[in-house]
Amino acid sequence: MAFFDPVEQRICIRIVYDGIACAGKTTNLKMLSSLFTTQRATELYSPGELDGRTLYFDWAQIMAGSVCGVPLMCQVISVPGQLVLTPRRRHLLTLADAVVFVSDSASSGAERGRAAMRLLDDIAADRELPILVQANKQDQGDALSGTALLERLERSGLPVIEAIATEGIGVIDTFVNAVRLASLALTQEHDLGNLRLPVVRAASAEDLLERLNREELDPEWAAEMLLEEAETALLLAGASIASAPRGASRGRGTSGPPAPSADVPAGFIWPAHTGRAVVRALGEGTQLAQPIIERAGGLFEQACPDHIVSTSLDARFEKREEARQALVRAARERTQLGALLVPGTVLVAQPGIDESWWVWTIMPRVTSLAETLAVRPLDASRVLDAYAVAVVDALRASLLHGLTLDLGPASFGEHDAALRYVGPVAGSSSVEATATLQAALEGLAAALASTGLDITPFHDAFDRELHRQLTRDEVARIAGALRSSVDAGALRARIEAGLARGAEEPEQPGQPESRFSSATEASALQP
Repeated sequence: MAFFDPVEQRICIRIVYDGIACAGKTTNLKMLSSLFTTQRATELYSPGELDGRTLYFDWAQIMAGSVCGVPLMCQVISVPGQLVLTPRRRHLLTLADAVVFVSDSASSGAERGRAAMRLLDDIAADRELPILVQANKQDQGDALSGTALLERLERSGLPVIEAIATEGIGVIDTFVNAVRLASLALTQEHDLGNLRLPVVRAASAEDLLERLNREELDPEWAAEMLLEEAETALLLAGASIASAPRGASRGRGTSGPPAPSADVPAGFIWPAHTGRAVVRALGEGTQLAQPIIERAGGLFEQACPDHIVSTSLDARFEKREEARQALVRAARERTQLGALLVPGTVLVAQPGIDESWWVWTIMPRVTSLAETLAVRPLDASRVLDAYAVAVVDALRASLLHGLTLDLGPASFGEHDAALRYVGPVAGSSSVEATATLQAALEGLAAALASTGLDITPFHDAFDRELHRQLTRDEVARIAGALRSSVDAGALRARIEAGLARGAEEPEQPGQPESRFSSATEASALQP
């Protein structure tokens, strides 16, 4: 938020450049620093990079303009665009007086940009936040116009500047208009007599870096970031992660899969730094020396006591690059599970003796919820409540990311006093989405009926969480998937009744991000 610096005798505002990785945020700031004189702008400060990608932020300070007759000092900050650095991105965006959302103008960039703007929506819901879109990379052959990009981003009505940041085109215009947006907001507050600015010394880039280093960050961020960069490179090369081959059938004479090992090439294990250590530790023991058992449906497993180590014919690939793309896609799908992912999950693309490649999944062995319910626990109602929360979390991930997940109790298990997803993960196309969702919900209904338990606690919690975590449109999509179902009547009735109630109540803005309520997480799975 804006404040008055008594030393500089200026009002300080922060212009934050946001956007997906590789959109051109850092390029904008580099150009700004070079286009202003040294008397008016500091040198660009970038405290950390990995292969040219921003890890913390880029920072410059520019003395330009005035508001309400007082000179301005603009701190210009770009955020890291990688998904795994979202905590840093969120922190930096909360400092903004205006946001420049830098978007790649290509169609693929626009699609990824639309997803990235959800965090902006979350932050802007709490306060008025001026947003300007920069349609960057207009020199690409398939570049959308500024107006078309706004439509693709579903942000028609926002101001937009077309730019080619590498050539300096549109860079100054973007900055000046962002400053005007922030200044206008201050002027309006001043005219209403509501402008009250804190009087504090402006923090330096080093101060900001120290604050970010205190933020908690997923220790696997570096591996995740490399996978994101691999996905981006494939998209730029015209390859589609979603359409990459899922696997090839094993022909006559094809050998079975080799056991996973820690000595695969870089980029063929996820997470890179922790995954290799997990596989190495398993290899040093006897777990990966166990025989590989072929099961029905083309599945292969190693009989490891502490871990589930599995692959399948669908995870077999003829070419090295196909296997790498599949690993990137599988890592992305598991990352999209969020808190449902079992900690310690590892993916390995292992070469075979016949030059094929197999993608293995390794995860700690957990007791499945089906096994827990089979012994009819005394606290079954609390377990069913937690199960419903996890199912709605899985539905939310499915709707947001196009995942196909099994919702039966055999696909969930307890790990660290929380329910995790241990079932199969796959992507689904928009054409398949309704059918796969219906199948998953019908399977859930059948599994619940087969427990022989009173499943009222599940239905009550499912109803509660469905409308707490999902939007009305998302609930309607689930109801639509069950419209023709005769095997999930109780679930369908709950959803339709909830929709009828929701039509009479105003929708609450914003949905909780937590996987469990604190009470459920703390007690539902413990005696």
